[in-house]
Amino acid sequence: MKKKIFATVLILAMIFAFSACGGGSGSSDTQDNGSAEGTNAELMGESTDLISCDAGEIKFVGFQKADPKLIDEENAYVFVYEYTNHQDNPSACQSTFWIQYFQNNTEITANNITYYTDAKEQYDLLQAAFNEALKDGTVRFGQIVLPKDDSPVTVMAKEQSNQDHYEMIEVNLSDGTVTGSGSKGSSSADADVEALIQGDWVLQEVNTFHFENGTVSLSQNGEEMLSGEYTINYDTSEIDGVFHASDKDTKIHLPFEVKDGTLHIFNNNGEEMIHQ
Repeated sequence: MKKKIFATVLILAMIFAFSACGGGSGSSDTQDNGSAEGTNAELMGESTDLISCDAGEIKFVGFQKADPKLIDEENAYVFVYEYTNHQDNPSACQSTFWIQYFQNNTEITANNITYYTDAKEQYDLLQAAFNEALKDGTVRFGQIVLPKDDSPVTVMAKEQSNQDHYEMIEVNLSDGTVTGSGSKGSSSADADVEALIQGDWVLQEVNTFHFENGTVSLSQNGEEMLSGEYTINYDTSEIDGVFHASDKDTKIHLPFEVKDGTLHIFNNNGEEMIHQ
């Protein structure tokens, strides 16, 4: 029995594990305090509040194609943000939040890349990601995003000190539209999520969540591993669940959104579940 309990804990850890990600690193060893000036006229996308907490907040400002002089990648973009510090001590965005990118339910990274000073405005935006802001000060910065294709990119921001707090938006690279508004989706309090959630939801092909009238169970390859209860939190756009085991209970938080009457449920890494 203990072995089975341990196995179920490992399963949950694998399903809901957070993976950290860093932005691109430049070639300069020194950084300026303050924000780099971007060119709003060239930015696509809608200015959207992404995430906020007591320590600070991030606003998504927009995105633009990377200048060929900045990076040797044809399909590269610079996503632009504004970080506001609410702490008494100077702080940079990277010490307060993580930002991750997903496309087609898979994380896309831009680690260990080289970018150049020839495209000065975009280079300065990337360097500003390391800049600190005083209390209530704001830093505008950029990050390189390397999408695999032209499908929408999901941006997930997570609070460093509280990994249960994360927010997501979806950015359409073709027309610049942004959905989600930093509230884990554009769900509506008057949407009948309780009716839409009923049934089986499959994650990563082998993990199945079964929701039925307030109860939830988790099966792997057809074998039930855990069961418990769930509630729908419209304020945070999350399905809050608790799985019971003989040693302890395990809580889960599944972001959801409703689009055109269709319910979408995700795990903590932005992977979408398939409703059977």
